[in-house]
Amino acid sequence: MARIHAVALLILATVLPACGEPEPAPRERSLQERLVDLGAERYAGIEPNLTERSGEWDVHTFPVDKARCLDGSPFKVSVREAQHYAVLLYLEGGGACWDEATCHGSRPMTKRSASAIPLEMRDTGILNRYQPTNQYVGASVVHASYCDGSMWLGDQDVTYGETLTYHRGLANVSAAVDTMKRRFPHPSVIILAGSSAGGYGTMSAYVVARNRYPGTPIVIFNDSGPWLLNADKHAMYSGTMENWPLAPLLPNDCAGCDTQPIHLARWVLDRDPGTRIALFSYRDDRTMAVDFLGLGDSYRPLLEQTSDAIHAAHPDRFKRFFVDGTGHTVLLTLDYYQISRDGQLFSDWSNKLLAGSAAWVDRP
Repeated sequence: MARIHAVALLILATVLPACGEPEPAPRERSLQERLVDLGAERYAGIEPNLTERSGEWDVHTFPVDKARCLDGSPFKVSVREAQHYAVLLYLEGGGACWDEATCHGSRPMTKRSASAIPLEMRDTGILNRYQPTNQYVGASVVHASYCDGSMWLGDQDVTYGETLTYHRGLANVSAAVDTMKRRFPHPSVIILAGSSAGGYGTMSAYVVARNRYPGTPIVIFNDSGPWLLNADKHAMYSGTMENWPLAPLLPNDCAGCDTQPIHLARWVLDRDPGTRIALFSYRDDRTMAVDFLGLGDSYRPLLEQTSDAIHAAHPDRFKRFFVDGTGHTVLLTLDYYQISRDGQLFSDWSNKLLAGSAAWVDRP
């Protein structure tokens, strides 16, 4: 009996910590594991069921049970291949909606179906192959057509009134990234760019793209979609958080993300040294400040204060190009080659971002 008792004590000593010793700290979870938590693999492997040629572009259409638009119609991605080291995923913009009035009222606030990249945009702004100063000219392009109403962030079907509505932003952006991965499995650099709603969508695009390309340098290029919300505009704020819903894309350890998702930029930069982030905005962007956020004159100080904090934490990898005015978006406009700040053209600033140049400077 004494021997049995001694053996039992020995076993307890090997499995239980010594009295007073702290439990070992839990292992810190990797970035890849955190991205899976945020939905990075939820829609992995989506493939098109139709591919058509349109000039130099391949237009991919996806089955509606995998990726679909707000109105239930098919999602589309257009691809132009080039012999270059970079691949550019461009997320189209086109408004947002979060309830019956904004999605299906007499004046819906969002684009609700997808199309091939319009002819007038195929060689405009950052996509212009005939502009000799454009350093993006040789990059392959994946153009994702916006149509989910949730700024590429949603993952829920909602019935507004009597209309079933599909906020499938996460599935759609996953389909776009998977298309990019199949066509361009080993790029030297990935540019995740988007304008307006597409700027907001670079958030979900990063979650999926970093999962698919764990070691590839990523540039996030947010044009006029600065990841801001207005908690005082109750219908919009609660609609985005609950009806899309945005909340699951915000890590629980991202300080301030629940009120201002722009703080996700710092969360990313804190954990991912292979990513740089560029943010463009007009200081008094009317579309953002008034039409969407309802912030009015409060927009500019909020934009400046929140982005100041991120730049202070990561001055080499988070930089801004802010200009005076009430305009909205620049990447696919003629202004891409005309806007300047402190004697520098925006297109030149953009080129230096791509190159990772020390001359890429913050212009808040």
